[in-house]
Amino acid sequence: MIGASVRRIEDPVLLRGQGRFAADVDLPGQVHMRVVRSPVAAGRLTGVRVAAARALPGVVAVWTGDDVAELPPIGFRLTAQESMRPYRQPVLARDRVRYVGEPVAVVFADSAYVAEDAADLVEVDVETDTAVLSMDGDPVAWPTYPGAGGSETTLSESLTSEIGYGDVEAAFTAAERVVEVDVRVGRHTGVPMECRGAVAHVEPTTGVLVMDGAAKVPFWNRDAIAEMVGLPPQRVALREGHVGGGFGPRGELYPEDVLVCLAAVRLGTPVKWVEDRQEHLVATNHSRDQRHRLRAAVDADGVVTALDGEFWLDQGAYVRTHAATVPSLTASMLPGPYRVPAYRMRGHIRMSNKTPAGTYRSPGRYESTFARERLMDAVAAELGLSPLEVRRRNFIPAAEMPYSRPLQAMGTELTYDSGDYALLLDRMEQRWDLTALAEAVAARRAAGELVGIGFGCFVEKSGLGPYEGVRIKVDAAGSVQVVTGASSVGQGVDTVLAQVVGDVLGVGLDAIRVVRGQTEHFDYGRGAFATRLSVMAGSATVRAAEALRDKAVAVAAHEMEVDPSDLELVDGVVRVLGDPGSSMSLGEVARLLEPVGAHSLGMEPGLNADGWFHTDHMTYPYGIHAAVIRIDPGTGEARIERYLVGYDVGKALNPVLVEGQIVGGVAQGIGGALLEQFLYTDEGQPQCTTFMDYLLPTVHEMPPVEVIVTEDAPSPLNPLGVKGAGEGGTNAVAATVAAALDDALERPGAITSVPVTPARLRAIVAAASAHPRPRTTTTKEKQS
Repeated sequence: MIGASVRRIEDPVLLRGQGRFAADVDLPGQVHMRVVRSPVAAGRLTGVRVAAARALPGVVAVWTGDDVAELPPIGFRLTAQESMRPYRQPVLARDRVRYVGEPVAVVFADSAYVAEDAADLVEVDVETDTAVLSMDGDPVAWPTYPGAGGSETTLSESLTSEIGYGDVEAAFTAAERVVEVDVRVGRHTGVPMECRGAVAHVEPTTGVLVMDGAAKVPFWNRDAIAEMVGLPPQRVALREGHVGGGFGPRGELYPEDVLVCLAAVRLGTPVKWVEDRQEHLVATNHSRDQRHRLRAAVDADGVVTALDGEFWLDQGAYVRTHAATVPSLTASMLPGPYRVPAYRMRGHIRMSNKTPAGTYRSPGRYESTFARERLMDAVAAELGLSPLEVRRRNFIPAAEMPYSRPLQAMGTELTYDSGDYALLLDRMEQRWDLTALAEAVAARRAAGELVGIGFGCFVEKSGLGPYEGVRIKVDAAGSVQVVTGASSVGQGVDTVLAQVVGDVLGVGLDAIRVVRGQTEHFDYGRGAFATRLSVMAGSATVRAAEALRDKAVAVAAHEMEVDPSDLELVDGVVRVLGDPGSSMSLGEVARLLEPVGAHSLGMEPGLNADGWFHTDHMTYPYGIHAAVIRIDPGTGEARIERYLVGYDVGKALNPVLVEGQIVGGVAQGIGGALLEQFLYTDEGQPQCTTFMDYLLPTVHEMPPVEVIVTEDAPSPLNPLGVKGAGEGGTNAVAATVAAALDDALERPGAITSVPVTPARLRAIVAAASAHPRPRTTTTKEKQS
């Protein structure tokens, strides 16, 4: 069953319209919470007037920052850095406001309509300051939140870091050429179909605080909420229902989650909050928004001997739960699939009066792949080589795997576990018959069309540890329950875990039920992020299933008075080798392990087993993207005619789910490459607060995506040999689109930033027509 493209077991209930998302949860006597948000980007908060709101019939309570003054700012979940602590976000603003959309007050009322009307009556008084909106130039003064620790005023650079290895200076001194690029990736984010939401209540009989609507990391959020509201973790339960997409922003701990839970405790009644789309676009994590300056030392053959660079990341107004995760991944993963014998990268995390930023599908890698691949294209142009030939000359050879760099990524040593990058490139060339395709594209350009081919190569990361656990139980009817602390954001986790169990135990998917994301049903769980679940939960599941299989065989052997080595488990039945008539079903074995029988066998009751998987290293899938793009010079539309993703995942547990992940990832990558961008006025007012302004790709913009899923390089680090598939579809889209547009324009280096919106592309085409083929790559000849 492992490796089969079975249909998702999650889908029937969703297709019948019986899914249970956060907004579907309603409890008797619930009140509704509405957030009053800052209307300005920066300033001193001089007053929040709530009398009119409190007087409105149906209003239960109104809170301002003074009502939650005892709450600490929200802490860090990953990659904590001490210098970032003063920039953490309070649950409600008190001294200052720092972005449009920042929570200033909350209203609780007996209906959502009354809550919204009351919120409109709250008056927020702010002495407006000049908004900080650019990460360019030197850091500026930045007033921090006093309750977050540190001085009252500091600088707008919350973290400066440098990593590297090798003798960078010597490599540049000896270089034949030095090639430089200066590129940017715009500000955009995941925009899941489902906005955030939470419903909290206190169970009257147990005193347990329960929050429905959890996602992604319910165990970490449970512990953080418990600490903030003053309860022990065992008296807080988070429950994950169906989740309408995650992609990074969804499921992190936000102020609203804490406020809903605290209100349920204080008010003694269920509290519900559901975010609307306008709130989502100004309050939920943004992402990307990086500038990179890179330079490569290159020898006469186009081999990069050193890579040196600097990048700036616009963090927005606060450092949220991800802390330094994005800049850490940006710097550590930037060398990609190339050898790069010497490397140095400096990062600057800048604060601004914009919505705070966090992770979004392929965080740090989408940005660094764009920068690195623009640099590799510039090297090719400088030396008169084809883009693919330059990449071949710089690939890490398969014979050198595993390949270590003296760097860390997300707290783990950066060692590529396996890979054959050149082989995947060969597969792409064969699939597209690249020589013939290039000739056809050249003929179309000669006839006047603006059409080009572009490529992007990358390495991803997946399978972040340190652990995940699974418990499998079989009842007397032979039904199987899989319980895990892992979570799902809609990517098919239940199906994949059921496939693993079915493969080991020989039972059908219809006999398997998966329970996950419920903190009261399992003791520990790390969550659904970092493309980790196929590796971590999948490996824990295979271990639990194998342990249960061995237990069933041992019990059956005792009952049938045969040696365990004479038994096999086939189709959910333990049977004697060569004598299928002598057998016991798993249900029959489970009945033997009811308490009395188990005691007589000297075993613990129940046909169940736990499995845990621990790792200190991530796995590293890899891929290549290729695109054919035609430009309409009149409208500036970039029409993607063909798109291909080649991706090696070690072992595809469910190939159709892998392909679905890749195609969905491409769609999001296209959004960032051509359409999506958060823009602000000079005063810090967001200009993209609806889908009329924030443009998502539709079926019109989405090309058919050709997918090559390969299993050339199974991971040696886990029992399934698997690597994650969730982010490879997104990673290299911007780089690939930019390369194809360069080729269409016959102007190497023409695209230096994304998104390349129609208006921008039309201007670039006009400039290219007025000034044919200018030199755009900054090159420094070796100094004598």
